[in-house]
Amino acid sequence: MTLVAVRRAPETGTGTWAPRAHLFDVNTLRRIRDFLAAHAPGFARIEAVNPAFERLQVRATLAFDAFRDDGAMARRVNAEIARYLSVWTAPPAMARFGWSLNARALCAHIEAFDFVRGVTDFSVLHLSGDDDGTYALLDTAQSDGRGPHGPAIRPARPWSLPLSVRDHALATAPEIRPEDPVQSGIGRLSIGDMFIVRQRTNP
Repeated sequence: MTLVAVRRAPETGTGTWAPRAHLFDVNTLRRIRDFLAAHAPGFARIEAVNPAFERLQVRATLAFDAFRDDGAMARRVNAEIARYLSVWTAPPAMARFGWSLNARALCAHIEAFDFVRGVTDFSVLHLSGDDDGTYALLDTAQSDGRGPHGPAIRPARPWSLPLSVRDHALATAPEIRPEDPVQSGIGRLSIGDMFIVRQRTNP
């Protein structure tokens, strides 16, 4: 039996909050395993592990109300997206194993902010890795030979949880003109905590 142990939600407060993986150390996992083993049948093989975390990044162009500070508003949107996409602060559909993200619903959530006049060139990147340290990239703007990705993002592995990147790729414009998002590749990535070495197909 494998138990995936998830830490209690960190204190987020009202100030600056940076999304990061919160993991148990090896000794704590060993104690959890030993406790379970002491109460399990002798033939049971027990393992306690941390969850995997799959990173999500939004790319979009935003227009804000006139006379607003674009930089300050972009930082505010960045913080709101980070909370929306991180398991400890996410809405119910994201705050669990077997999570799913509807990219269209997220875009509508951003458009509903009272200081946002429009959103275009919107897509979500999904970054996941396996136990061998190989990472994969999916983009909801995907339009290559693998076929369209579609608006829904689901975990690559059952024991994975969603986690926002620290910085989302948000551009600003004085006016919004409808613009289809362009699929991102390795050359367009600016995420420092993951290196993408291959792309996987959408299941």
